[in-house]
Amino acid sequence: MASTPGSIAAQSLGLLCVSLVFIGEPSTHAQQGTGTTHVPLTVEQVVKNVEQSNRGRSRALHRVEGMRVYRLKYHGPLGDRDAEIVVKVAYQAPAEKQFTVISQSGSKFINDRIFKKLLEGEQEAFRLENQDDLPPVLVRS
Repeated sequence: MASTPGSIAAQSLGLLCVSLVFIGEPSTHAQQGTGTTHVPLTVEQVVKNVEQSNRGRSRALHRVEGMRVYRLKYHGPLGDRDAEIVVKVAYQAPAEKQFTVISQSGSKFINDRIFKKLLEGEQEAFRLENQDDLPPVLVRS
């Protein structure tokens, strides 16, 4: 019996489907010979594990420093402006983050009104994130 390209393709597809059925078995079935079962984690367990890992990383991180460079080039109806600011960032556990401006050049407006406001906003967000006693929420009836 001669094989046609269509019958070879059908046989290959059938073999592929059978292979996928055996490969794609869920891991909740007991493994042969080990006597153990793998049950998927619940959402709560995954969240708990992530939070625990984050706490471990926070405890391990005591101090880190880095340099950031912010650049902005503006071309628009108000003319062309550009600015650059170099900032040293230092984090000290448990909750201190400090920004030190190393150098700045270009438009004073961009440096003062954009870059420094950006750093102030990050500082405030960090402070709120690490605040122990959050203010009570006001509820109006």
